[in-house]
Amino acid sequence: MKKGLRILLLTGVLAVLLCVTAFAAESPGKPGIYNLNLSQASSTLAVQITPQTADGTDISAASADINGATVAFYQEAVKLKLTYAGATANNQYVVFLLRDITGIPTQENIAYIDQSGAGEAGVSFTLYPDKLEAGTTYGIYLSSNTDSNISGLTQVATFQYYAAYKPGDVNKDDIVNVEDAQSILDHITQKRSLNETGRLAADVEANGKIDVGDVQRILDYIVKRITEF
Repeated sequence: MKKGLRILLLTGVLAVLLCVTAFAAESPGKPGIYNLNLSQASSTLAVQITPQTADGTDISAASADINGATVAFYQEAVKLKLTYAGATANNQYVVFLLRDITGIPTQENIAYIDQSGAGEAGVSFTLYPDKLEAGTTYGIYLSSNTDSNISGLTQVATFQYYAAYKPGDVNKDDIVNVEDAQSILDHITQKRSLNETGRLAADVEANGKIDVGDVQRILDYIVKRITEF
C-alpha cells in the first residue's frame, strides 16, 4: 500500500516537472569487453583470443572500474579474433559465440557462428556479433568432428560487455529529465520493460535494484537537490 502511494505521489511530481530544464550526467566511459577469461582447454589446445575494434585493430587491456570492481577492460572492442594453432590441416572447425555459458546452442542464444577449414598454420576466426548486450556473460566454443582433441562443444573463453551509459539517462538522449524518471516508473509498474543498458542507467542508487528510490533520486537531481549520482 505504501509503495503504491509513493508511486502515485512521484507520478504527480513528474507531471509538475515536465518543463524543468534537464542537465547532463557524467559519462562513465566508452563501451568495450571485460572479464575475458580463457578456459583450461585454451591452454591445451593453443587457442588465443584477441579483442579488436570494428576496423580490426587489436586492443590491449587496461584497468577500469566497472560495477564497482577493477577489471581488465578492452575499450571499444566489439569483436574477437580466435586462433587455434593446434588445428589439423584440412579439418573443419565450427566456432560458436553464445549469449550464455550453457554450451548448448539454441536459436535464442547464438550470437555468432562460423565454420572454416584449417590450413598448415591452424585455423582462425573473427567473431563479430551484430549486437552485444551489457550484463550478459558470453561463452566461446569450438567444435570439430575430426579433431580428437576437441570433444563436442569445447568452451575456450568467456567474456562480458560493458555498454556506455550515463547514470540517470534511461532513454539515452544525453540528458537527465522527467522522461527518464517516467521510464523507470513505467518499468516498476510493468507498463514496459527497460533493456539491460536502461536498467544500468536507472539504478542511480547503485544498489542493484530499480525502484521508486531511483525515481526520487532523479527528481532530486533535476531540481538540484543533488548534483551527481
